[in-house]
Amino acid sequence: MNSDQALFEGQIDGLVAQSFENERPLRGLAGLLDWRLKGALSGFIRVGTLTGKEGELCYLPVQHHDRLIHCFFLGRGINPMPGQRTPPGKDLLRALQNQLQKLKFTRNIGFSISDLGKINRDYFDKEWKGPPPCLLP
Repeated sequence: MNSDQALFEGQIDGLVAQSFENERPLRGLAGLLDWRLKGALSGFIRVGTLTGKEGELCYLPVQHHDRLIHCFFLGRGINPMPGQRTPPGKDLLRALQNQLQKLKFTRNIGFSISDLGKINRDYFDKEWKGPPPCLLP
């Protein structure tokens, strides 16, 4: 099951996607989510809530039909190869962990392997402290 399908079918409660300053319209998982949420993420970009700047952590809860969709974005700055994905640094993932703990987010959260650049599962087995990660294609 792919990431957005798992989210919209209720298998997971939230997704983590990357965002880049120079990818407009959004691409990757962020672009797919924006399409599925009828441009809601583009609206957040227009008002400056989501910028994609390096190190930005953005939590955007979005109401979709009768449920709340939890979207988390990792700002990666300028993508030298727009459309392609590389793993975020461990510092950014640790900052995400800290934010999830501050939000007291305890639900299942999805990480798209293809959107996060084939992130190493060992990281989640050894270092992840937070809501249960669900690694999806």
